[in-house]
Amino acid sequence: MCADPPSRGLVVGVFADETDRNDAGVLTAAGWRYNVQKTAGRLLEVLRMSGPMPKRGEARLFFAIEPERIPYYSVVAVVGLGKECLGYNPYEVLDEQKEAIRRSVAAACRILAELDTDRIEVENCGHAESAAEGAALGIWLYQELRNPQNRIPVPSLDLYARKDEVCDLEGWRIGLQKAAAQNLTRQLQEMPSNLLTPTAFAQNVVE
Repeated sequence: MCADPPSRGLVVGVFADETDRNDAGVLTAAGWRYNVQKTAGRLLEVLRMSGPMPKRGEARLFFAIEPERIPYYSVVAVVGLGKECLGYNPYEVLDEQKEAIRRSVAAACRILAELDTDRIEVENCGHAESAAEGAALGIWLYQELRNPQNRIPVPSLDLYARKDEVCDLEGWRIGLQKAAAQNLTRQLQEMPSNLLTPTAFAQNVVE
């Protein structure tokens, strides 16, 4: 008998030195609270038992990690964020911390979407804007030419936060808008040239 697909997924981050296979990892603040309050420490315990910490751009999934018979989050993805002290790299002209968040969250959301997860909640991983951008980029698919009945369902995205917690909703919205702009570019790039005529391209730009 086949199991039901995950209905709700959660993405949390972990900091670790990628060059040290024995680094035990440090969960983000939101990840630590979830680990303690919802899993009684089991999430971090199982994460450490599963091998070296995930690297930047990687995600590790855990199913039914909560003790309840019907868990609130049926799958939890722990993403690698590298070292806590990552910052701006002048040689690459890149903020490595933000890039790590984007890449890792995108990888996790892509995997969760492939598992037919209905809803994905993503913690800010230290920067809500980058987390939102990576999440929206990760679940994007070009489906314009698919029969509507055969289109792959796209999960909804939400910022994970407690009710009494101050969260960066504005940064989350900005990240979603940035991802939407990039996804529009990807859509135009993937569209066949016989459909994306100069007139159609101009109309897309106007809209």
